[in-house]
Amino acid sequence: MPFFLKASNINISFIRPAYSKISSSPTKLGEVLSMGIPIICNGGIGDTEEILKNTTSGYVINNFTEEEFDKAIKAVPELLQKSPINIRSHVKDIFSLEKGIQSYLSCYQQIFAKK
Repeated sequence: MPFFLKASNINISFIRPAYSKISSSPTKLGEVLSMGIPIICNGGIGDTEEILKNTTSGYVINNFTEEEFDKAIKAVPELLQKSPINIRSHVKDIFSLEKGIQSYLSCYQQIFAKK
């Protein structure tokens, strides 16, 4: 999959906002950003909007209107100027294996400490 992702300059990912997606996190977000590729996506899906805002690694549309799509298109030249190295460094602490291990360990320690 990385071979095909790396063939792109920008990733576009729209997920239908639904109740079940409020607390989800798209796997592709971590994969794409970890490869240094900026992303255009919609908000309302887990912490996607917060991650992109804090890392300046993409553009989030607020709703599926022609006006919002036009804004996203106008953001493309700026996204193309993003450094893959900078994108990776900004998301490393969010999506690294070490961070994942520590997060799971912390959860398990809290669960088992209560028994």
